[in-house]
Amino acid sequence: MLADAASGVYKGVRNRLSAPSGRLTGQTHHAISRKVHQATEAHPNLRGQYKPKDPRFTTQGKDLASHYGYPDWHRQLDREVADWVKRHPDVTPAGFETFLRERYLQSDLVARFPKGLGGT
Repeated sequence: MLADAASGVYKGVRNRLSAPSGRLTGQTHHAISRKVHQATEAHPNLRGQYKPKDPRFTTQGKDLASHYGYPDWHRQLDREVADWVKRHPDVTPAGFETFLRERYLQSDLVARFPKGLGGT
């Protein structure tokens, strides 16, 4: 139920948030990085559910300045997500995916990825 509600909110916000030209020119961003994947593999409920650079959890940067390479902000985000997984030993895949999608709707990431997670 929570996942369905969050999904509806996510879709509504994502549709309103687009680059001014509507055309994204940054690199593809993978929310399930190797670091995040390692954390999910060490988790009893998430093990085996995700792949590194899982194509189900990608988005595109607004422009090259928003996402190019693997800068500090990206490493910090990966650490944040991996730490969240470790702090939530009872989370289910649906709960983790809700957290991830909601995280990509926060202003710091919307500035980089205007269409949220899954927006290409």
